[in-house]
This record gives sequence, C-alpha cells and structure tokens, in this order.
Amino acid sequence: MSFGRKLKQLRKNARITQTELSEKLNITTRTLINYETCKCYPKQTEIYADIASIFDVTVDFLMSGDKDFYKNGKHYKKTPQNTAKKLTEEITELLKTDALTEQEKDTMMKSITEAYWASKC
Repeated sequence: MSFGRKLKQLRKNARITQTELSEKLNITTRTLINYETCKCYPKQTEIYADIASIFDVTVDFLMSGDKDFYKNGKHYKKTPQNTAKKLTEEITELLKTDALTEQEKDTMMKSITEAYWASKC
C-alpha cells in the first residue's frame, strides 16, 4: 500500500478530517490532499515522524509496503508485541543470510540470551 493510501486510511480510521490533520501537521489542506492522492510526498522528515506519532505507527511502516497493516480490521500499532514479532522476523532473516559469520551469529545469540535472562532479575 502506498504512503498516500496508508495516510488516508489512518486518518479515516481515526475519524479525523483533512482540515484537522493538516492543522496538526502544520501544513495546508491542499498539501495533505496531495499526499493522500500520491501527487507528492513530504520533503521534511519531521512530517513522517509527526504522522507516525499522531497515529501510533512507525515511520518505517509509513514508508514501506508493509502488508501486515490490517490485522482483523485494525491497523498495525506499535506495541511491544508487534515490535517483538518484527524483531524476531528480522533476526530470522539475518540468520538465514551469509552476512554474518558463524562466530558473529553465536555472539549475537549469546547477547540476546543474556539480555533475556537479565530482564528476569
């Protein structure tokens, strides 16, 4: 899903008008309409951060083609559970590649295990 379509869907799900959101972002309503219709994209990175903050999603989500945006009719929220799931998926993909040596993989897993056990204390 494109950035514009995501933005529009987030706004509608939150029941926020284009005028209200444009005021929160300190942009014109015309600019917001252009974002939503994919005619242009924010040039300032702060806009992405502000949008992510308003809708409780990640900037990565806004800028990616994430297909997990809808789960059971709800948009992907940045929660500890979703963060852990995404991190686990990324680690799994990293371990499948040849980007790390076996020793580096072992060191990484040791660090993860140590962090886990340290959180139990």
